Amino acid sequence: MITRSSSYEYRRLGPSWEGTWSQVVRSTVNHKVFTAVAVLAMTIALFGGGLFLIFDVPDDPGNGIQDSIMCSVMLFFVMEILLLCLSGEGYIWSFFFWTDILSTFSMVFEISFLLGANGHAASKHGINPMLLRSARAARVGARAARLSRVAKCFAFMTRPRTEHSNVPEYDARVLKARLSQSLSTKVAMLTVVLVMGVPLFQLGRYPEEDFSMEAWGRTLELTYESNYQIAAAASSTADMGLFSRTVEEMIAFYDELEYFPFKLEGFSESIKLAKIKGQSLVHRDEPRRIENVRRQEVVECGLERKECNGDVMAAIYFDFKGPHQFAAFMDMAVIVFIMVCMIAEAFDLNSTIDTMVVKPVEKMMSTVQLMAKILRTVAPVGPDTAVEEDVDTSTMTEAHLLEHVFKNLLVLVADFYREGMVELEDMDTLDHEAKGVILEVMMVDTGVSKNTLATPQGMGFLAMEETVKAVPILPVAEKLIDSWDLDILGMSVENQQKVMLYIFFDSPVGMTTGRVWIDIGTFQRFHEVVRKNYFDNPYHSYTHACDVTASVFRLLGRLKCNEWLRDIDMYALLVSALCHDIGHPGKTTPFLVETMHELALRYNDASPLENMHCAKLFEICRNEGLDVFGQFDREAFKEARKVCINAIIHTDNALHGEMVKAVKQSYEVSSDICDAQTHQEKIGETYLEEVLQKNVVLWQQVILHMCDIATPLKPWLISKAWATRVQDEFFAQGDEEKRLGLPVGMLNDRFKVSRSGAEHGFINFLVAPLALGVVSNFPVLHHLGVQMASNMQSWRDLWVQDTHPSKEEVAKRDGDVQRIKDQIETLRLRKGAPTIRVG
Repeated sequence: MITRSSSYEYRRLGPSWEGTWSQVVRSTVNHKVFTAVAVLAMTIALFGGGLFLIFDVPDDPGNGIQDSIMCSVMLFFVMEILLLCLSGEGYIWSFFFWTDILSTFSMVFEISFLLGANGHAASKHGINPMLLRSARAARVGARAARLSRVAKCFAFMTRPRTEHSNVPEYDARVLKARLSQSLSTKVAMLTVVLVMGVPLFQLGRYPEEDFSMEAWGRTLELTYESNYQIAAAASSTADMGLFSRTVEEMIAFYDELEYFPFKLEGFSESIKLAKIKGQSLVHRDEPRRIENVRRQEVVECGLERKECNGDVMAAIYFDFKGPHQFAAFMDMAVIVFIMVCMIAEAFDLNSTIDTMVVKPVEKMMSTVQLMAKILRTVAPVGPDTAVEEDVDTSTMTEAHLLEHVFKNLLVLVADFYREGMVELEDMDTLDHEAKGVILEVMMVDTGVSKNTLATPQGMGFLAMEETVKAVPILPVAEKLIDSWDLDILGMSVENQQKVMLYIFFDSPVGMTTGRVWIDIGTFQRFHEVVRKNYFDNPYHSYTHACDVTASVFRLLGRLKCNEWLRDIDMYALLVSALCHDIGHPGKTTPFLVETMHELALRYNDASPLENMHCAKLFEICRNEGLDVFGQFDREAFKEARKVCINAIIHTDNALHGEMVKAVKQSYEVSSDICDAQTHQEKIGETYLEEVLQKNVVLWQQVILHMCDIATPLKPWLISKAWATRVQDEFFAQGDEEKRLGLPVGMLNDRFKVSRSGAEHGFINFLVAPLALGVVSNFPVLHHLGVQMASNMQSWRDLWVQDTHPSKEEVAKRDGDVQRIKDQIETLRLRKGAPTIRVG
């Protein structure tokens, strides 16, 4: 199809002329006869000149016939442009408008009395080779411009086939046609630009030409002059063969080439009584097309004579029919190849769009219509329902139409819920995809459960007003609880419980979690049972649980998790922190596996402690009056349970390496976005979407696990006290391993392990890789990295003081400390550039 699109596409692309005249013009342009003539004209424009050259059509009458045909084609192109301009405003100033202008103008290179090469012989002497190359590039570019007319055929190939003229505006085939046309146009435009542009880059290059013709011209003139001087000096009748032998050598030189001399001019065999043979030796048929003639003039006349005196120059005439035919054939081959590629790409795009757009959109549109029909049937539109019915959809694009339909559906669904209807009698008539849209996307239930969203079932949370504090008098200031300076170890159990109560009910996080999801009485009973289920271990104790819970609360605030986590997620993380080590026996997983402990047997050696902690948490919740998830509906409970299990299981250090790897990969993918967030207080939109929301599950795991091993991230005195408790627990296990005759863990022998040395390794190999990765993704936590590096330095100093190591050992440890400091400083100095993500 030579036009850009069908008539209904013109209505979509721009304002249409409603008069009878414009309709007649569009009908003419869209007619099959006009289309056939246009395709024929395009074919002649692309291949006509080359065919005349390949078949060696004589100039008389070939030039006249070619000029007549090309003039007719050019006039047809002009008429076509005028008709397309009259048929609708969507064509004027478009891509096809300008390419049509260019391709029409390029026809002057095919008409002999304008700029065409046919009917003109080529002359080499006195012409700049650069200009010749420029002329060739211009001609190639002009012919390439006509390829744009091939692109116009894509509209015909990709337009929707329908027996009815009134195709619905929202039909997916319309979208397919427009997408196919748009993409095909871009492919065609790129192809044309490449074909036209590539030759231009060769203009400045030294021309790759055959200088033999000029050299032979010089040689013939010199030998002709020499032969004349010899003949004049010998006698008036001397017959010397120097020039004739040179001519024979020239003929032999060109015997193996595609072009050859067919005539000499200006080398008369009789001059001033001297007889110089040679000109008559070059006698071959003259080319039938004058454009195949190449006249090579001598550069300078060595012997002044009538045929060569400055105004008239002697010359060699070459026949270039073979090279010109080959060049024409290759030009046509390139055009055919480009056309094949363009057409193949058009059909490929057509097939791809059909698979990716047409079928899904048609199915979606039918589903939407069916949904609207069902909703209107089940929930009749009331007088207060703001459904947009009197809207003209004929001028809407597909995207606007879908927006319009879904807006109405939203209104109907809202009215549907207000009426309290939860069952759809026509649900069984829907296909699988339609049910998926209604049940999962719109979250409409069939009546099995009345709460598909996470909403409290009871009203117990209203028993305590927001103005009533759960902890009237705190043992420490609220600001200290939100600080890493909080020393849980220095508090009594009663004060620790008050801090937990504050976090769950009175803190900014608690106001949107604990106060919403649980009444204070249930939580206090649950809290007390949890406390009693912790053993009095040096480290894995209720005090440690409170410390981790306070750290999680702190991170939830620092990371502004309320902007990218659901309230049930934050609540589940706080509950997980409080219970993450419940029932911990004070022994490591390797010890349980080695001793065939019942937990190792029950959980097949896979995170036995963490699995036990999860199980105990939900076992406690099953008891009456202890269910901290009691206000959750079924779906909300499943989500909260999933968060708890996922977070607690990943406190297992056996999974630490995979977590570090995942955190590093997150930063590698989005480093520019994270760096751009470094000096921003508010969460950027790109950072929110590409870093936080894309990795929610990972960050839930990281928050709890990092708080669980956060001892080195706390102020020095607090960090040292916790590290001492960890080591005491390890040493107690080492004593038990010795008693049982088991291999003693490398960190468990109190008589061999240096406390300061062990803590250095704990930071260097376990905590630092994760902490650095977390700080990379969360620039707001940079101060934790600084504190970690400072603590590492303090442990190094204590190690030197206690163990008096060698200089080599000190140097190695200093290198570890400096490496961590350098990485922390690099993260501080990073500067992010504005980042844009597409798709």
